Amino acid sequence: MRSLKETYFVSERAVNIKDLKAATSKVSLVVFAFKPDKRTLVLYNPAGFYQAWQEVKAGKTKVLDEEKFVLGFIDVRAISGCNQWTVQFVAAQKGYGPLVYDLAMSVIHPDFLAAHTPVSNTAKPMWNYMFTKSKGKYDIEPRKIEGGKGGRIATKCAPHAKTWLNRNDNVEDAKKKQLQVKQALDFKFRIKSPKNFSGLVRNHEAFQKLMVDEHGLSPKDFKNALDYGSARYFDTRYVG
Repeated sequence: MRSLKETYFVSERAVNIKDLKAATSKVSLVVFAFKPDKRTLVLYNPAGFYQAWQEVKAGKTKVLDEEKFVLGFIDVRAISGCNQWTVQFVAAQKGYGPLVYDLAMSVIHPDFLAAHTPVSNTAKPMWNYMFTKSKGKYDIEPRKIEGGKGGRIATKCAPHAKTWLNRNDNVEDAKKKQLQVKQALDFKFRIKSPKNFSGLVRNHEAFQKLMVDEHGLSPKDFKNALDYGSARYFDTRYVG
């Protein structure tokens, strides 16, 4: 019988949805729908979660180490009457950023995804990347936001009024990225061919069953651990 670590192995290289369908990959995805107009996606490594949980259980720490299991996290909210959702919070390990955005666009499809105010310096390249790639063969459809102009707020469908700096950002670098992303923020984006993420969800369901049936973790506590862990993952990078 394989160990939990072997069963839930995940490659550390840059990934896409095809990588996650590999037989050795048990990366998991949970989609929380806390409200009709809100979706929170957590992409995580079950083996890392199990390790962090064991450390808490053994009394080595009081809080789950989210760095061990969170691969990506994104929170999106719907804007009524705009056929559009905006990114409220997002953070991901290196190599997982594009995949996290693709999964979010797949979840909300056929609606569009747009930036929200404020846009962090870290997130600017991602929006510029989508805008640049959408003009080529990338599987993304861009559409101009009605009323959008230079990243300034004009209507309720164009809420991205400004950008902000992380505490460690270089000011000059931030100004450069702002010029690059200025046009991209006037657009919303829709994935043309939604990704089939059902396998990732099944991985989550199987791992949750394992933790509940064999390790005594209640479904509620497991849900809270993933929710709070992803929130801390964001906070340690962009808050304070």
